Amino acid sequence: MKKPKTYKLSLMTKRSLWGWLFVLPFLIGLIFFVISPLFTSIVLSFNKQVEIGIGSGKIGIVSIGWEAYKYAFFDQADFLKYLGTTASTFAIRVPSVLIFSFLMANILNQNFRGRTVARAILFMPVITSSGVAANMLGTWLFYITKSSMDTAGSSAFNLAGSIQTTIQSMPVFGSGVGSFITSAFSQLNNIVMSSGVPILIFLAGLQTISPSIFESSKVEGATPWENFWKITFPMISPMILVNTIYIMIDVLCGMGSPMLNWLFNMRGATGAAYLMAMGWIYFLLVAIVISAVSFAISKLVYYEN
Repeated sequence: MKKPKTYKLSLMTKRSLWGWLFVLPFLIGLIFFVISPLFTSIVLSFNKQVEIGIGSGKIGIVSIGWEAYKYAFFDQADFLKYLGTTASTFAIRVPSVLIFSFLMANILNQNFRGRTVARAILFMPVITSSGVAANMLGTWLFYITKSSMDTAGSSAFNLAGSIQTTIQSMPVFGSGVGSFITSAFSQLNNIVMSSGVPILIFLAGLQTISPSIFESSKVEGATPWENFWKITFPMISPMILVNTIYIMIDVLCGMGSPMLNWLFNMRGATGAAYLMAMGWIYFLLVAIVISAVSFAISKLVYYEN
């Protein structure tokens, strides 16, 4: 009597099955909590709920085509206004956070006393600005710091104005640079709060640069300024790309975005079709901007291998 054949799985197949089992909860959540709502929102943007019969209580679906999308551009002036406000915030916040994070990472990468404490302080806003911690600290910090922030806020604006006036008086700069610095000062709190994760990413990249490279360049007579532009900056450029994408998503898709705040407050004030249409228009514009900026920066990235 022949023994029935037994099929044994190869080691690679077993590993693949364990991998699929590991990501299965994520895939289930992706399908039910991401893809399904996205599909529903697309359908809602082209359809409108109407009552069938007066006082019947029955709800029907009527196709409205591209009406909701035309409404966003031609009939809803606030949509374009908040779109411009979001673009202005994007133009100021993204380069400011990127520059601040890069400078702080270079400073924190040096050997000095209290470096660990300094790193913890700069990363603390990431913890305190999200979830339960933000709710717990929000009211307490508001009452504690209100009076001091009023004084500090006016001082900060005065300082920003002085810097703007000084820079505008320099022949190498114009009013645009002064306005950018003034706007950056006015958003200094948000810039610091958004810099925790980018600083960590830059630190991880800086610590992968071999010290022997700097030792060799020092022997050849290179200055620290030359080391920065010819070694540090090129080798950290992949992290600049990663951080730029992260910051863009954080600015455009976080709850600090003026457009998302406006759309969130508009719920119930307009039909679901119009709200979904404006949301999809904004999503497509964000996708285009992120793709274009990422493509442009990727052309300048240096890869050692």
